[in-house]
Amino acid sequence: MTPEDGRFAGAWLARLLENLEQADPAENPVKGCAEVHYRQLNMDQVTAPFRGNLPAFIDHLHKTWGWQVAYDPELGVITADENKDYCVCPLVRLGIVKHSQLLCACSEGFAERMFSEVLGRPVRAGVVRSILRGGSSCVYRIETR
Repeated sequence: MTPEDGRFAGAWLARLLENLEQADPAENPVKGCAEVHYRQLNMDQVTAPFRGNLPAFIDHLHKTWGWQVAYDPELGVITADENKDYCVCPLVRLGIVKHSQLLCACSEGFAERMFSEVLGRPVRAGVVRSILRGGSSCVYRIETR
């Protein structure tokens, strides 16, 4: 584990404890932990060129990350498939957490933040399927309305 990995894990766990202390029963406190990974990846810089241009961002996700993304403007729904046969969560990759489905809420938070930044308004994301839940890849449904 690199020092950067250790800092990430420590920051993520600290954020989780903070979220648990302030938890709203209607919200999964793990979702807020996405902020740590979002900052680590400098996602504000990644999303900035695409603010207000969802089609260009979808194209970027496809070309850069290999994601398969579909947008239905009539329903206001984005379906985003990470298109990988492994869990991309750093905590899983580092072996800190093995198989907790709770981590999928963190991915929901990450998708919400990322697409909210691009669209310039709050969105709601949910995991349709995930590697940790026995799926072949991680797929999110993002509601833009």
